[in-house]
Amino acid sequence: MNLEDIVLISELIASIAVVITLVYLAKQVRQNTRVNRAAARHSLSEFALELTKFRAEHADRWVKVNEQNDLSPGDIEFRKWNHMMLLLHAETYFHQHKLDLMPDTHWNNYTKFVIAGLDSPGFEDYWNEVGFAFSEDFSLWLNKVFEEHNIKK
Repeated sequence: MNLEDIVLISELIASIAVVITLVYLAKQVRQNTRVNRAAARHSLSEFALELTKFRAEHADRWVKVNEQNDLSPGDIEFRKWNHMMLLLHAETYFHQHKLDLMPDTHWNNYTKFVIAGLDSPGFEDYWNEVGFAFSEDFSLWLNKVFEEHNIKK
């Protein structure tokens, strides 16, 4: 066996080692992606739970501000912050869906929840007041939803 044969065998072994390493890394990336998706879904669920708990804890006031009867400045502020929670929640879900961290079926059902919120009292004025603060792609999507569902904006 000469030096040339040893070099060829070394290159072959190195190539096999590289392929094995790449397969191992691909497996690790896939597992890491699954863990990240699960963590993202968990954080979205926590966000939804917090919104739900808040509304349940303030159910009487929630009904009052949605009926738009004799609202105090505090009631109006409460309603605005409810709108903000919905917008923050919707923007988070929007971006998670864009990153393929949420299945289309979940997103499509979630948009029905958002659409119901867009038609609530005071939402249009509030969106016109704060909409500029949200990401451009989310704002474009939300404005399109307003148009498609004939919701005044």
